[in-house]
Amino acid sequence: MELTYTYRLTPEAGGYTIQCLDVANIFTECTTRAEAEEMATEVTELMLEDYLADPATMPQARKGRKLGRNDFQLSFDALTGQRLDTSTLAVR
Repeated sequence: MELTYTYRLTPEAGGYTIQCLDVANIFTECTTRAEAEEMATEVTELMLEDYLADPATMPQARKGRKLGRNDFQLSFDALTGQRLDTSTLAVR
C-alpha cells in the first residue's frame, strides 16, 4: 500500500519550514528548496517507524488535494515506511 502525503514549504528568514498537511506532528526546516524533499523524507520515515507495529493506526493522506505553488507530495510504502521514488516538488 502506498501513502502519499502533502507538504507545504513556507519561506522563513534564513530558509524554509516544511509542514505536512496530512499529519500534524510532521514538520521540519531546511535552508534551500533543494533540501526540502530530503528533510521531509527523513522526518516522515522516522514518524512512520512508530506506526509499523500497528499499521491500522498509520495516518492516511487526504485524497484529491490540490497542490498550491509551495506544496509538494511524497509517497511512502506503508509496509516498510520507506519513501518511494516519486515526487511532485519542482524546485523553483
